[in-house]
Amino acid sequence: MLRRLAAATAASAALLAAASSIACSGGSGASRTPSPVAGTVPAGPTATAVPDAIRRLDLQGAAVVQQLVRDTGGQFVPRDVIYADVTGDGIEEAIVPIASGGSQGDLAVIVLAPGDGGATTVLASIRPSSAGGITAEVADGKLVTTEPRPGPDDPECCPSTLQRTTYAWDGSKLAIASTVDVPNPGGGGKITPSPRGATPPA
Repeated sequence: MLRRLAAATAASAALLAAASSIACSGGSGASRTPSPVAGTVPAGPTATAVPDAIRRLDLQGAAVVQQLVRDTGGQFVPRDVIYADVTGDGIEEAIVPIASGGSQGDLAVIVLAPGDGGATTVLASIRPSSAGGITAEVADGKLVTTEPRPGPDDPECCPSTLQRTTYAWDGSKLAIASTVDVPNPGGGGKITPSPRGATPPA
């Protein structure tokens, strides 16, 4: 009698285990999604979306920067680079001015974003429309450039007006959002570029 009871108990346990196995597998042969492994980095955009990734790249060695230096005859000055998020994605870009090395100011400005494999992506490449140089700053999360706009009676050194251009992200590049002319703070005197990072005059 005891042997029969033990055999029945064992059979019931086996049936219960089989039922549990079917329930866990969905009963249709569907495989379960594996649990994430501790310490792994999720695949996809979030794997490379490092907020300060651009600071780790060799900007001076970037081909686009070297080409712009050759084209303008200017120079790359590391301390002049501005790091800021001007696209609104939470990741910094590098605003790289190409300096003249003299009183002319900057000869061009290029905006770079971190790309794949240590590369850079060009979001904007800007040159002044006149020979007076250009300055770049970031105001309210947007790139703003300022360059002299000499009037017909202004001497070459002393423009009475400055042109301020604001660039906004359009989903693929930094595009011109607005352009306004403002009086030269020096009252028509020789242009003095504003300190880097300062908000341009209103």
